[in-house]
Amino acid sequence: MRTIREKETTVKNIKSLGLCSLTVVSALFAGSANAQDSYYYGGVGVGQSRAMVDDGAIGDRLRANGALMSSISVNESDTTFKGFVGYQMNRNLGVEAGYFNLGKSGFTATTPIGNYSNERNIDGVNLDLVGKLLMTEKWSALARVGANYTNVKDNSVITGAVRLASGNTSEKSLNIRYGLGVQYEVNPSLFIRAEADLNRIKHSDGSRGNYCNYSVSVVIPFGRVAAKPEAVMAPVYVAPAPVYVAPAPLVVVAPAPIAIIAPEPTPHQYLWKLLQNALSSKTVIKKREHRNHTN
Repeated sequence: MRTIREKETTVKNIKSLGLCSLTVVSALFAGSANAQDSYYYGGVGVGQSRAMVDDGAIGDRLRANGALMSSISVNESDTTFKGFVGYQMNRNLGVEAGYFNLGKSGFTATTPIGNYSNERNIDGVNLDLVGKLLMTEKWSALARVGANYTNVKDNSVITGAVRLASGNTSEKSLNIRYGLGVQYEVNPSLFIRAEADLNRIKHSDGSRGNYCNYSVSVVIPFGRVAAKPEAVMAPVYVAPAPVYVAPAPLVVVAPAPIAIIAPEPTPHQYLWKLLQNALSSKTVIKKREHRNHTN
C-alpha cells in the first residue's frame, strides 16, 4: 500500500517535463538551418517502465459509484522494449517513428465495501520530433516531443459491493509524449542512447495514467554523410600604402685647414743662410759709410 498521490502534483510534474522538452526542441529547430549532417537510422532498445497511475481519477471513478478509496497498491514496473527508425534531417533535428511495449502494470484500490483491481498491458506506436545538441565530439543531448497511438488491454476484477464492470476491455487512443536523453557516438556507424520517455495514456475505464520508459538503445545510421568542413579562407596580405618620407637635409662640413709645417733646414742651408745674413750686414754698413762720407 502507499499514500494516495495528489492528482494536481502528478499533472504538474508531467507539464514541467513536457515544457522542458518542448523548449529544447524549439531552440534546436530555430538554430538548425545551416547544420548539415543528414542520414537515416534504425535501432532497438530495452528498458524498465514506471507507471504513474492517476490516483485522483481512480478515486473519482469509485466515488461516483458509491465507494470511497482508502488506499491503493500499484504494480509500477516491468521490462520494456522498443524498435524505431528515423531520419536525421540535419545536425540538430530529426524525425522518428517507432513501436514500443511498456509491459504490464496494475493496481488494486481498496474501499470499505470492496476492492477494485486492474492489470493492463500497453503497447503502441509513436511519431516524434527529436532535437539533438552536440555537447562534445562524442556526446549529444536529446529531447523529443511527439504523439503515441496506444492499445491498452485491461483485465478488471471487482470484489465486494463495488459497482464497477469487471472483465477484459481495451482502449485505443492518441496521446502526447515527450522525453530527454543522451547519445554517445561509439564510431560513425554505431550510437548508444540512454533516454527517459514519458507517455500520457488513456485507460479503458476513462482514467489516464503516465508511463515513463527508461531505456538503453543501440542506433545504427545508414548512408550517413558527415558535414563537410567549411572552407576557411587564408588571410590575404595587403601591402600598406607607400608613405613619403622627406630626405634628411644635406649637411656640408668644410674640411679643416691643412697646417703647412716648414721643413727643418739642413746644416748646409743653415750655413748658407748665415752667410747671406753676414753679406747683407756688410752691404748695409758700406752704404752708411758712403752716405756719411758724402755728407
